[in-house]
Amino acid sequence: MVPTGAGDHVLDVGCGTGAQLVRYQKTGAAVSGVDLSPSMLAAAKERLGQDADLQLADATDLPFENDTFDLALTSMFLHELPTDVRNGVLEEASRVLKPDGHLVVVEFDAEPRRGFVAKARRGFSNIVERVAGSEHHKNFKEFIRAGGVEAIVEDHALTVENVRTFDGGDLAIFVLKKANQA
Repeated sequence: MVPTGAGDHVLDVGCGTGAQLVRYQKTGAAVSGVDLSPSMLAAAKERLGQDADLQLADATDLPFENDTFDLALTSMFLHELPTDVRNGVLEEASRVLKPDGHLVVVEFDAEPRRGFVAKARRGFSNIVERVAGSEHHKNFKEFIRAGGVEAIVEDHALTVENVRTFDGGDLAIFVLKKANQA
């Protein structure tokens, strides 16, 4: 992960209940989160308290100034979005990151995996995504077919700094860095 501390500003895009932000808040970082679900934001406010800046907002139109955050996060969110919305989310995440800021993305890894266990895990993920609904499944398949995170970030002033796979290689943590445009 990307280390943070007092004085750093961290944003969780699609923050849900704020579970990811707790760790950063404990380091002394100023934490912010956006989500479209009022009930999720209520749970996040209860978890994080009044010091967290939590807002009901669309991830394609973030209510923050350019170059605000040292670190932004998104977890298991991009694969469920249509291509144009996914691109809007990445564009906004890049916009609000400070020069040399980082975006940490937890997502399906689109790399083809070998071996029975890896193929079984991808098959199971495919079934779960299908159960989530036809539009969700369509977006998941398009995300994988397009090459996942690594294939789409370069269009958004982001570069892949590190990738760590887990869950048999089906999921990965992508650490992306904003290209310094100064």
